[in-house]
Amino acid sequence: MFLCVTLLALTGFVKSTAVTERFKVVGPAAPLIVDHGEDVVLPCSLQPKVSAVDMSVEWRKLEMTTLTVHLYKDFKDRLDEQAEIFRGRTSLSKEGLKTGNTSLKLSAVQPSDEGVYICLIKSRSGYDDVTVRLKIREEFSAWNNALNYISLGLTLFVTYILKGSLSPVIYSAIAYKVRHMNVKNEWNLMKYNTTEEGYRRLIAATTNCRKARLAGNILTEQIIEALFEALLSENSCLKELDLSYSDLQGSGLEKLSDGLKRLKILRLAGFKFTKHLKDTLAAALQAENSSLKELDIIYSDLPGLKMEKFSAGLMKLEILRSLLLINYFMTF
Repeated sequence: MFLCVTLLALTGFVKSTAVTERFKVVGPAAPLIVDHGEDVVLPCSLQPKVSAVDMSVEWRKLEMTTLTVHLYKDFKDRLDEQAEIFRGRTSLSKEGLKTGNTSLKLSAVQPSDEGVYICLIKSRSGYDDVTVRLKIREEFSAWNNALNYISLGLTLFVTYILKGSLSPVIYSAIAYKVRHMNVKNEWNLMKYNTTEEGYRRLIAATTNCRKARLAGNILTEQIIEALFEALLSENSCLKELDLSYSDLQGSGLEKLSDGLKRLKILRLAGFKFTKHLKDTLAAALQAENSSLKELDIIYSDLPGLKMEKFSAGLMKLEILRSLLLINYFMTF
């Protein structure tokens, strides 16, 4: 009996631990606007509201180089590397951490505090982050805005020169700026030779672009998840996606069906299709509300293709690039 109870308890602990590892970090959609000298709370929390007591909570300010604002790790604050300008002005609620509230209190706000902050939370098996923008009322912010644009220009220049040797936090800063610019006609993510985490952060900004190129990359499930969220975003401007000559890992692309039908142009040249991927593409093409008008699958491997799954959807297309399908139709 004791053994059974012990096993049940351990099982419950494992399940509880697994649940707490799955979380998303959320923050405010709009910038926070405060007066000089005020105290402000930078909102950040976990969904679902799981405890963050045993997690790492890191707040940084994104500038040309990132500044450590506050670090909580191993059950206590670690302020050895805190930037001098934030000394004695930051705090996290230890009671709040128990319910997933990782908001940061910043006291006596100064004009130099204006900018973009990132809250990065890490658990034993996962991590996520969110950006929060802090603005000082107009009379204090003109000079700081000029510094921010100079900082962005230098960041983009350094990114271009170093080709991806920057911290993923920098890519969060770049993505944040892209999301808040005028809509870009095209964003070529191929020029960033970064990590999986770097691409995940950059992909979040494709919602503010009409065309995104991620060709020739390894499409991990994490990257696919980021694409899935971007495609299904209500305010997404993305109409053309280029994933040509990419290497898909796992079965992540199957979940993109709902997102793909929102595109007008999809490029999958040189793609190796599994049975599941062909079904995903067929479902997107045949959907009644599909917006796809151009499909490029030239040089793609489509073994065992059953035309009946594609025919209805192909009739809706205005442009189709596929040697295999052209040869198929020429046999009639």
